Amino acid sequence: MATLFHGKGTDYHPRVPLVDKVLSDRLQALGYRTKRYGDDCVFASTSRDQASDYARDEDHLFVAEPLEGAKVMMVVGCKDMIMKFESWLREKSIWGHRDGSARSRFISDVQGDIGTVETYLSLNRMKNVVSGLADEFLAEFEVREIVVGPDTDLAVFIGDNEGEVVVNGPIKLEPAPPAPAMAI
Repeated sequence: MATLFHGKGTDYHPRVPLVDKVLSDRLQALGYRTKRYGDDCVFASTSRDQASDYARDEDHLFVAEPLEGAKVMMVVGCKDMIMKFESWLREKSIWGHRDGSARSRFISDVQGDIGTVETYLSLNRMKNVVSGLADEFLAEFEVREIVVGPDTDLAVFIGDNEGEVVVNGPIKLEPAPPAPAMAI
């Protein structure tokens, strides 16, 4: 069984729920059922260190075990989808083609700042452009999704991928064991 970790109890940055919703909607348009928002959405990680960044302290770090019926999704090679999308947008702003279109003006204005993208979406502006950019971004990755069954082996599903795993549905959270002591 692959170990997944979940941290909670701290503010995190960037907080961009509307960007997460657009990415989720675009994934659903591609046929995936796992959502990146909502009450039953739990972000976990194959990396204890990454999950620790979202935990107030060690008491708020959990081992996450998706239970039968849970939908589990990950994007291969994408440790953190929001941060990767922000980097991707930044690259587009530096190296992208400028043709005067709404898309290129948006990329130029945003300059890779995911908070600015969130602001546009909060003002109900440029959602079609952001959706199109999300489609381009997602086309560069392999997305994996499963529904946990009685014989599901998450270690096989995850393979050697590191980073974010999104879980919708039943999940068991147990306090994480103490981190192993570092040899000096």
